[in-house]
Amino acid sequence: MKAILEDQNLDVVKEASFSFEQMTGFRARLFEPASVKAWWDQYNSTAGGPAPTAAKK
Repeated sequence: MKAILEDQNLDVVKEASFSFEQMTGFRARLFEPASVKAWWDQYNSTAGGPAPTAAKK
């Protein structure tokens, strides 16, 4: 989350966004961190949050 919101290197932001999507199942538009932050804030504010869709190993 921090890399998506704060990193100056766009390659880092892109890869962090891809990793976030893979782990949570939430797909956001690239380089639009507001929607990712809103989803993350909602996830953390709900009891347990929505279940991530990525398969656990």
